[in-house]
Amino acid sequence: MKVQFNTQGVPMYAIGRKFVMKTSMPDETLPSAPSTQELVLDKLKGKNFIMNGDSNDLPDQFCNTIENNGVLTRALNMSVDIAAGNGLIPIRVTGYDDAGKETLEYVNDIELISMLNKNWVYFYIFETLRDRAKIGYGFAQLRPNVAGDKIVKITPANALYTRLVEPVNGIVPSVFYSGKFPDIDETTATEYILLNNVDPEEHLAVLQAEGKLTAPVFYQMKNRFSNRVHYTLPNWYTAKEWVEISNKVPKFINAGMDNIVNITTIIHIPYSYWEKKYPQNQWDGKEKERTQAIQADLDLIEENFTSVENARKTLIAMFGADEGNSTADQWKIEVLQPKSDPESIKSATAADSYITIAAGLNPDVLGLMYGNSKGGSMQRELLLLHEILSTSARNEVLEPLELMIRFNNPGKYDDVQIRFKQDFLTTLDTGKQTGTTLT
Repeated sequence: MKVQFNTQGVPMYAIGRKFVMKTSMPDETLPSAPSTQELVLDKLKGKNFIMNGDSNDLPDQFCNTIENNGVLTRALNMSVDIAAGNGLIPIRVTGYDDAGKETLEYVNDIELISMLNKNWVYFYIFETLRDRAKIGYGFAQLRPNVAGDKIVKITPANALYTRLVEPVNGIVPSVFYSGKFPDIDETTATEYILLNNVDPEEHLAVLQAEGKLTAPVFYQMKNRFSNRVHYTLPNWYTAKEWVEISNKVPKFINAGMDNIVNITTIIHIPYSYWEKKYPQNQWDGKEKERTQAIQADLDLIEENFTSVENARKTLIAMFGADEGNSTADQWKIEVLQPKSDPESIKSATAADSYITIAAGLNPDVLGLMYGNSKGGSMQRELLLLHEILSTSARNEVLEPLELMIRFNNPGKYDDVQIRFKQDFLTTLDTGKQTGTTLT
């Protein structure tokens, strides 16, 4: 008997050789977002903060769900890889041609180019995009120097460990950051100012003028498609039921390998076999022990026929002929090959498709190959399409970086924009296999 327990110790399903049992529970494997947008508050260091989920652990639940589903993990990872690009280039838009295409001027400033090629820049961009895709929002830390007149660098703040302080007049003034979240720990939690993302540049200038730019300040990036104000939900969450199906199919098949989906065998054993092996007169007064011995034999026979290791092996049965009936002592063995379970495969395939689409990718990009998209041209077009659709997320993670550049160099780079450099696949008849573009 194979029994699958959840993390609370509740048996969710059991697969035996004769039946299957499933426990019905609402939202048994997937995290549940709050059904309303009412703020659930808790107190830390004398201030209220907004809990994320009823137990303040919704981000952790999201991550656990993603890590336990291969398709969702791969889809989100690839989505982030595409959005993170292949380096940054500073440019100026000097005008537009007759077709409306931008005329670009590359900014060949060695100091600026060197800064954009720093490892911390890519580290910040990738991890912020990751949190935005997995959890629904991300945070940047703008770290000032001691004097408070320069931003030294930007680092990501893990969304798992960041909670928003209760809004004042509709505006969240600060965040708590602690590696102990979702647990509340007074000793590790630190409060940081949160920049107003409507006009962060003005807010940063005000903080500098007031002498408050003495510690890192946070900037929140959100999944703008979500209508939730504070903790926005990730897009993949819309496919939560399909994630549940996708998780259950391999578990069901794996559990069934030792049981119902393996070779099924019917063994007919004559009563005389047991009388000859365990004569009643030799077990007088020991009926319980005799029954246990027979049960042990049956368990051993079952193991030899139904386990994965022993499937299709040979059983040698010996019998003695009865003068009145030549087959009286004969074992009869019927081996049945059960039909495959195409419905499980169809369910798993459909689940993979819906999960990938909800994560923001066409299933074909992951090699699922549905419809008429098996050609190289379609693959190239899909990658280019996904890169274009990454524009919103890219602009959002570039905002703090451009803010830092303008803040550190007043008036010098006001018209400079940062663009992603992206390699792309081309057709072989172009004479080269890859190209580069700016987005």
